[in-house]
Amino acid sequence: MVGLRLGGTHSPDTARSSILSEGEQKVVSVAGFFAEQSAASETFPIVMDDPVTSLDHKFRELIAKRVAKESSKRQVIIFTHDISFLLLLEKHVSQLSPMPNLTPVTISKIGNIPGRVFQGVPWHASNTKQRFKYLEDRLIELTTLHSSNLEKYNHESADWYGLLRETWERVVEEVLLYGVVQRFEQEVQTRRVSGICVSDDDYKSLDLGMGEASEWMRGHDKSHHLDVARPDPAHLRESLARVRNFCKNKLKESQEVAKERNSQLKPKVATEVG
Repeated sequence: MVGLRLGGTHSPDTARSSILSEGEQKVVSVAGFFAEQSAASETFPIVMDDPVTSLDHKFRELIAKRVAKESSKRQVIIFTHDISFLLLLEKHVSQLSPMPNLTPVTISKIGNIPGRVFQGVPWHASNTKQRFKYLEDRLIELTTLHSSNLEKYNHESADWYGLLRETWERVVEEVLLYGVVQRFEQEVQTRRVSGICVSDDDYKSLDLGMGEASEWMRGHDKSHHLDVARPDPAHLRESLARVRNFCKNKLKESQEVAKERNSQLKPKVATEVG
């Protein structure tokens, strides 16, 4: 049995809540829980529900590291609404050797119906590669819809273009600015500044991609003189291919630029003159 005793002038009967903040109580409870697990011989799975609520970034990091360590011994199931905590878990799990299997699962609600379950992280937490996969999968469904229900196709392809626009925004963060500053991350990756190179052509590609997505996404009232039908699936596929190719080419260019710039920082080797 693990417990907490308050020392000093405090009476043993003093309520913990009258001394400790909500966050401090959470830290004590998590620490006590893992202390018990360390002393136990069983390796049953454990389940934790939002273990970092009310905690600052330092304790969140420590708990993510401790949970990741525990996952190398047993199955650990975490329920959380906190995307930054999820990324911390991914970070610390990836640093273990051998690396445990991390399987993100998202539970969401559609309308008033809760309980929609799918593999992977929520859209707003997904990276460009994951977004490309999602948009590609949706294209398969839209292709069928285009030939069977054009009205519904126009409605859902407008949403698709909205997600494409958000993908271009994530491309700026991850690719164009080479991951120097990313949402949900705690640090600015200053060493990656070496790979940033934005040309006039990059700006034109970004403006074209964002402009097209904004034209067809939901949220802009169209002129009555314009065709309300969204582009066909073949055009959507071209739009997706455009952003994919931009990422592929830009990442390659940034890696080459970073390699060249970093080589300039290396000290020159003196050569002997005969």
